[in-house]
Amino acid sequence: MCFRRPASLTGALLALTLSMSLVDFFEVQQMSADGLRARFGLQPSCDPAVTASMADPSGSSLMVAIECRVKPGTSASDDSTAPESP
Repeated sequence: MCFRRPASLTGALLALTLSMSLVDFFEVQQMSADGLRARFGLQPSCDPAVTASMADPSGSSLMVAIECRVKPGTSASDDSTAPESP
């Protein structure tokens, strides 16, 4: 029997989850992919996607997830360096 991963999970990795203010989230959301990779020390093959959910009922902070998807034409094994901590 052969196990295959669903196509939706192939090439995706949750890089990090953090709490930030609404103002910080708007700043991060407007950054280019290159800017996100530089700010969070992500691999060059990472095609970052940013999502958020309310962490605080008052709306003062958000839980933000930065997800890495492998850019078309590259693979995760193409990177020779580990990501740096933000």
